[in-house]
Amino acid sequence: MGQCTGKCRGECVGRSTGFGPLFGGSAPEPWSKRAETASLRGETQLRLDGESPSPEEVVAFANWLGKDNVVLKLTLWHSHLGDAGAEALAKALQSNRTLRTLDVGGAGIKERGAQLLACSLSSNGTLQGLDLWGNSVGDNGAYILANKLLENKGLQALHLGETGIGDDGAWHLARALRENKTLQVLDLWSNHIGDKGAQHLADALRTNRALRALELGDNQIGDEGARHLAEVVGRHEALARLTVWGNRVKDTALLKSMTTGSPIGAKIRQNTAK
Repeated sequence: MGQCTGKCRGECVGRSTGFGPLFGGSAPEPWSKRAETASLRGETQLRLDGESPSPEEVVAFANWLGKDNVVLKLTLWHSHLGDAGAEALAKALQSNRTLRTLDVGGAGIKERGAQLLACSLSSNGTLQGLDLWGNSVGDNGAYILANKLLENKGLQALHLGETGIGDDGAWHLARALRENKTLQVLDLWSNHIGDKGAQHLADALRTNRALRALELGDNQIGDEGARHLAEVVGRHEALARLTVWGNRVKDTALLKSMTTGSPIGAKIRQNTAK
């Protein structure tokens, strides 16, 4: 199975991962056949949620995906891909030039698989949305993603909710935001980001002018982190949504100033201390 090459090699290449025990069954009909049928029908969205395909079928499907087709959005929600499945998809993304959105939320992908998908962003400039919700990205995965965001010019939405990212990962992503000019949505819902991470992201917003939505709900941000965000959101011309619901902000006056005093009309719901 292929591996990342070029600039990605030092960060992502290792031994090829084998398919793990998550592949306990097979789809009612082979994924590749269903994909071909959908493509012939001109369907631009393909959903293969909640299934456990065989390792061979994932490879066959990835081979199909590696060729240009009419599918613009692919959803593999809770599809039990694991790292090996992620590796197969990453290889396909290196040559696919038609897919616009890939959703692999809750697909059992660990750190290595997430890094391989991140590496594919180096050579794929057409993917606009990547959803890794509920997979094990972690701070190391955030580091790889940040590096690829510095190279990628096409991704507009990155969803990293419940991926185990903390302050270090937020620092890496903030580093990318300072230079990236295409990412519009960054979703970091339900992670482990505290005041330091919030400060890193706030500092990045001082120079970033592309981001339109920053989701930080259900993290560990307190008053200090919220103050750093409040200092910059009102002056950010593009940002239209900042969510900090479910954090540890206790200063009600601060929350009020962030919601009613901001000229961009950021919608922030009431916070309660955990």
